[in-house]
Amino acid sequence: ENFKMAVQTRPELTFNCGNQICVGDTAEFTHTCAQPVKLFWIFGKSDSVDGSGSGKVIYRRYNKPGVYSFLARSTTAQGCSQLYQLNQPANLLYVLQPPQASFAPDANIVNIQAPAVFFTDKSKNCNNWNWNFGDGNLASTSGSVTHIYSDTGHFTIRLIVDTMGLCFDTAFARIWVRNKYEVFLPTAFSPNEDGRNDKYVPYMTGVKSFELHIYDRWGNKVFETDNLAKMWDGRGLKGEYLQSEVFIVSLIARDNDGYRHEEKGNITVVR
Repeated sequence: ENFKMAVQTRPELTFNCGNQICVGDTAEFTHTCAQPVKLFWIFGKSDSVDGSGSGKVIYRRYNKPGVYSFLARSTTAQGCSQLYQLNQPANLLYVLQPPQASFAPDANIVNIQAPAVFFTDKSKNCNNWNWNFGDGNLASTSGSVTHIYSDTGHFTIRLIVDTMGLCFDTAFARIWVRNKYEVFLPTAFSPNEDGRNDKYVPYMTGVKSFELHIYDRWGNKVFETDNLAKMWDGRGLKGEYLQSEVFIVSLIARDNDGYRHEEKGNITVVR
């Protein structure tokens, strides 16, 4: 007696499950096959998903970093079943720990005379750094970096870090580059019209506006001005020459950033 045996050709399946994603992202699993098969993705014990249908996409979210391998079982219409162990590098799923962007400037307020700011990088789990210093300058320097500002103002610094170009995080900081404010009040001058040291002129830098008041020792105002071209020549409010003695100086100034400063001192008139 003759028997006929039908030998079924094993279907050729191509799997697409190898990839890199970040923690919290969703991975896609697909397969392609020239003939229809019943296919289940096996992600773990008692954890399988029907992925039947060539090109059907299965989505799974991963919340823990690690390297994941998979199983898949296909069954043809004739009942032939095969288990695939998807543990080769091309089929592994790499779930990457997301980076943490963090940095700190060594000062949040600097003046334009010393405009270098050092930024300490505190980022974790990253291999690429992209700095934006807020003044139009960029850098891809890894780790900590120094930047020198060429102008005054408020600047927002942005650091973007990433892992393998897939997982990103961003951190921000703000700094203020101020004009330098400095005032020096002389302690003596000699208004004797000899062309040397005839007027009382405070040294000021970074000052937008000021009011200068001079008082005698009894508190009577003897001079005031808000104009550098009209500084004190040792005369009183009525134009009278004042005697050699010590006077009280009060200077109220606003710097180039609009902040108010009050300076006090004594000035001796020497005739």
